[in-house]
Amino acid sequence: LGVSASILREAFRILESKGLIISKQGKGRFLRKIRPELIKNEYLPMVVERSALLDIVEVRRGLETEALKLVIERATDETIDWLEKTTIENKNSLEKWGKYVDIYSDFDVCLAKASGNSLLESLVKTLVLSLRSLKQRFIIGYDQWLPLHMQHISIIKAIRCRDFPLAKELLNCHLDGVQQALQGN
Repeated sequence: LGVSASILREAFRILESKGLIISKQGKGRFLRKIRPELIKNEYLPMVVERSALLDIVEVRRGLETEALKLVIERATDETIDWLEKTTIENKNSLEKWGKYVDIYSDFDVCLAKASGNSLLESLVKTLVLSLRSLKQRFIIGYDQWLPLHMQHISIIKAIRCRDFPLAKELLNCHLDGVQQALQGN
């Protein structure tokens, strides 16, 4: 399938932590026996997706906090202008809610790009692609997604003021909202 061994190990680790597979030393990995009532549960795929999304939120918190710090330390006013312009343009295309915009205009990816750290940008792109494949927007729903999406503007204002504690607080508030929306639906 063209997948690296490290990706497979991580995938198996996640499946094992979710209780979906078990590992037996020297024998391999096996699907855990699933209770019959769960097999018939039409919502089982959504439960698994939601769990994976919550894991991604944990990782986003660390990566995006680091991106914020680097943007505030390194970014020029022109870079912050670009971040704000791209974010506002993205907000103006909300009628395309069900159709994801170009990944390079996604706030999280733009924030990482503005940090000047290419590895951080690559990691965040990978997370955003995972969010899209797991349909985070649809699990949260438009009514809860829109106010969360609009919080990006206040984060940019804190960045423009070079106020890391405020920007971090706003980012954490945003990610707490995402987490609560995922847990509540």
